[in-house]
Amino acid sequence: MVSVLTPAAMAPLNTPERSFNEVSRLQDAVEPFSRLVGTEHAAIHLHCTIPTWSHSSSNCLDLHDLHELRSRLLVFIHDLIQKLRASGIHTTYSLTPSDTSLCVVCALPPGLNSSQAKMTVSDLVRQSGPIQQKHVILADLKKAPCLIIS
Repeated sequence: MVSVLTPAAMAPLNTPERSFNEVSRLQDAVEPFSRLVGTEHAAIHLHCTIPTWSHSSSNCLDLHDLHELRSRLLVFIHDLIQKLRASGIHTTYSLTPSDTSLCVVCALPPGLNSSQAKMTVSDLVRQSGPIQQKHVILADLKKAPCLIIS
């Protein structure tokens, strides 16, 4: 079987057109993220990485820190989905296990596959550098806004 993809379909999400903004509180990220998502899409899929295990890092020293991070992420995702749905955006989500001490929430427009999302998430985590504990980075990608949560 042969598949032919147009250049637009093969274009990676990781373009140089990125901007990173740091937010000190997780709840402060809901509004700007919702605005980024709501301006372009009537339906989105939230691709969320959730840490299941991680080496010790400056953000996550033990399993209690990891559990607290997961709990904050799940509450945040619930609040974000409610806000997006209330504004008329059909929202679905998936949780993907991760071995880092960071959570990533990436809003994918319909038609983007999970392999492109995984590649984007890996690049974002690598490029974001060290993040202070309990801070959020809002990354505005060309096709998909993302949050990196510590």
